[in-house]
Amino acid sequence: MDILVTEFGGNRNDRERKLVSENFFYDSTNINFNSLSGADKIGGMSSVFSNSTNEKVNGLFEYVYEDLNNQSVKENILVIGGNVYKNIFINPVQIYGGLNATALCSFTVLNDRLFISNGVDFPIIYDGSFVWQMGAPRAAIIETTGNLNGTYYYAMTMVIGGVESRFGTISNKLLVGNEQVLVEIPLGPTDVDSRKIYRTPADSNQLKLLTTISDNVTLTYTDNTLDSNLGVNIIGINDEMVRPKFLQTNNSRLVGGVNLKNPTLLYTTETNKEFFTNLRGTINVSGVANDNSPLVGISQDYNRIVAASSKQIYTVDLSEGTPTATQSRANVGCANGYTMTRVPDNQYQDLSGNMHTFPGGVMFVSSLNDVRIFNGNFALPIATTLDNLRTENWSSFIQNKFSSSFTNGLNISCEFFDYKYHLCIDSEIYIFDIRGNKWSKYELSTENNTYVVSAIQTIGNILYLGLFENGKVVQLYNTNQFLEEDFTAKIESSDILASEDLKYFKEIHFYFTNVTTDAPTKVKVIIESDTDTQIETDINLNGGYFDSRYYNLDNYVGSSDDIDYRVVHINRFGRWISFEIESSDTLNFRGYRLISEPITNKEAL
Repeated sequence: MDILVTEFGGNRNDRERKLVSENFFYDSTNINFNSLSGADKIGGMSSVFSNSTNEKVNGLFEYVYEDLNNQSVKENILVIGGNVYKNIFINPVQIYGGLNATALCSFTVLNDRLFISNGVDFPIIYDGSFVWQMGAPRAAIIETTGNLNGTYYYAMTMVIGGVESRFGTISNKLLVGNEQVLVEIPLGPTDVDSRKIYRTPADSNQLKLLTTISDNVTLTYTDNTLDSNLGVNIIGINDEMVRPKFLQTNNSRLVGGVNLKNPTLLYTTETNKEFFTNLRGTINVSGVANDNSPLVGISQDYNRIVAASSKQIYTVDLSEGTPTATQSRANVGCANGYTMTRVPDNQYQDLSGNMHTFPGGVMFVSSLNDVRIFNGNFALPIATTLDNLRTENWSSFIQNKFSSSFTNGLNISCEFFDYKYHLCIDSEIYIFDIRGNKWSKYELSTENNTYVVSAIQTIGNILYLGLFENGKVVQLYNTNQFLEEDFTAKIESSDILASEDLKYFKEIHFYFTNVTTDAPTKVKVIIESDTDTQIETDINLNGGYFDSRYYNLDNYVGSSDDIDYRVVHINRFGRWISFEIESSDTLNFRGYRLISEPITNKEAL
């Protein structure tokens, strides 16, 4: 009665362990399935940015734009403790400060400009040179002798139908020395009659009227106005700028969602325009279905925005001037907008050799605390789309342990990288590999430290984690340790051959590929779940394909990726058996063979 297992289906704990197939692990920690058929210990993480103040990482982003010479420029952006840095991996430079120190940031790009929002502060815009608040002018010094001498900043209001609206946002501040300033003026919605530009006197905080632009076309104004020639004080804030948690760009329009003051609304700009308003471009998404629950997150798939409330999933079409929202048949909401990300289609083979299609779409944690994919054929006409757009549950195998972790999690973020959906929940990362519908879990802890993830992002085909209260950005999968400390990978099998029949378990063979160190791998073999009588041993995997105790190297032909094995003798009676493998060094597990015999009740001994 031999069992040979050389391909694994990932973790499975949705049922009692005696009912879990031997091809699944009942649990594993810090294991992934990059080898597809095997199970490998993950690569560790090393620090690439460190802030001595131990602040929370609020977000990371790779910003690509064209400079004035039409050359492509990449800047790696980090928000940490509310401060914004560029060039974080080479020569970090702070470009802005004062954002909320704990709120996570969302990023998007339009017109070669980076937009950053966190749901608490006014959104900001960065163009490679300056940072200013959304809905305000951009200011740059002209190296021409002029009347301005001191520190200045600007603001804009817009006039529609004789009513002036002020957003409360301001431009970047400039220190000017007897020079002039070029003021770039953002375009308003189509029905704007005029825009008023306000400026502070030198070294003052009181905004006063500088000029009125009596159109919605002019883009710049050259300021050489003396303080004494400024006009009336600016009006009070009466149309405060939107503060969305999440940003997207779709059909050359900015999209903002999850604004605490109007939580059911989605905000959009007109094509290529760069600020939201409360009066134009809004749509009450969850009101479409009489849902009226707050939006919790936004993403996109095909050419549609995917907006999720706490009760339902919607698509929003921005291809026409007026955005339109459509209710899906998901009939389930999203539990947390920071779990939403796009994943691609993929073909995969199950353990029986049958081919399947992983559908791709927007992956998220639903209001049922399971992980789902929202997908469908968006090209279908509206009349048939409702029957086509739906969600599918892909986390049933791990539901027992996942639901508890997610419910108690405080820091949530996600990213798709290297065929894997990475869902970070505090110090744990749940991994779904689309190449085989396989779940695994990482635990970012060592003997001395536990690392909580606050943000995760792919930059230049490398996966980075921003840590909570450590002031660090780390690169994942690039070393054998967690920040220069050893960490453990562990595999826990199901209860194998579980039945009412008694068996004689002889031995178990563990297969692996070559390693180059002498660090022991700990193995436990447990009969009938009795840990008091378990077999414990250390096995040395050094050599893998060659062991000088048995062969002369000159007479042995092999390669470093050959599979070798170690044998653990059991010689015990029982109705089921399980094992655990634990390693703080390299582990490339490729399978096992369990040798046993049924008991016939005719044995002499």
